[in-house]
Amino acid sequence: MIVFGTDFDDTLYFHSGKELGVRQKDLDAIARFKNAGNQFGLISGRARCMMPEIDELLSGKVKFDFMIFSNGACICDQEGKILWEHFMPEEVVCDVFEQAAKDKIGIVLHGTECLYQTQEMDFQNAIHVTSIDEFDPSRIYSISFHPLSEVEKDFFRSNQNRQDVVVVANSQFADFNANEITKGTALNRLTHMMSQSENLSAAIGDSFNDESMLKDADISFTFETSDPSVKNCAACIVDGIHEAVDILLDPKQLAANCRR
Repeated sequence: MIVFGTDFDDTLYFHSGKELGVRQKDLDAIARFKNAGNQFGLISGRARCMMPEIDELLSGKVKFDFMIFSNGACICDQEGKILWEHFMPEEVVCDVFEQAAKDKIGIVLHGTECLYQTQEMDFQNAIHVTSIDEFDPSRIYSISFHPLSEVEKDFFRSNQNRQDVVVVANSQFADFNANEITKGTALNRLTHMMSQSENLSAAIGDSFNDESMLKDADISFTFETSDPSVKNCAACIVDGIHEAVDILLDPKQLAANCRR
């Protein structure tokens, strides 16, 4: 069996370009892949509490076999039940919150049941907070922010050097996660949780926060339009999920590109 994880934004669901939304050719390929006895799931930087929004964007057209949220901090089954979770160190959450407040940088905190945001953010369905006392800092999966202004870019660069967290960018946000919490470690953890050593792992993504799973998967895919550093992590360059599935279901192509 192949356990295939996909990034969401601009990999499964496209926000720009000729084909907006989820592509029919990808939907058809996902159905073929699952009908062949494999598992297809989501591996996203988005939070678990955003499941309704994700389902609405997909119009219910994709039924995931597993879901990984907050860049690997939360692993769920097909119904969204938590199988494994890991929170950021409380002292880091407090420190980042205080830094952001001092420099008036908008941040979004991934809680267990909802998103919290500072006053500078206007994120959909997130609760505004002005103090750490308004949420539990010991139960935060990840912290996200837009590295757009020079102040935000400096905030990103300075925190990239921290030893107590991982800070990585994607196409729209930059994210804080606990050490050793990445999309790649989560995909490996999920594959091992299935207790079948013969399982192969596969991944597809387009951005910097996907690099870990592109490196760690037995076979991985990205796009020609991806950044060179992202392309260097992938085994194959494809047009999308449909071409990745063609390779995964072809024994010769799978054997030629598999790293195991």
